[in-house]
Amino acid sequence: MNDLYNDCINKNNIDEFKEEISKLRQELKELHPDQIVWNFEDLSEIPLWGSEITSMENYFVTNEGYKLIDAIEKSIVASEEIEEDICIKDI
Repeated sequence: MNDLYNDCINKNNIDEFKEEISKLRQELKELHPDQIVWNFEDLSEIPLWGSEITSMENYFVTNEGYKLIDAIEKSIVASEEIEEDICIKDI
């Protein structure tokens, strides 16, 4: 789904977007930090948050500290409730 790269997900595509986000969440859960190369010049380097990162699902966070995937899923629920597009804006 490339709609998000164009700033908005049309409300008619929410179900497809929901499936993609669910699949992404599962794939990120299965990807553990020790499987990631954080610094190709120093392979012993660990992520900035160290042991707090148990999978890549909880690596990506919003400025407020929420998991990005959770924030996206909340926007999906809101979009369904109010029957509007999901638009991401830089504030």
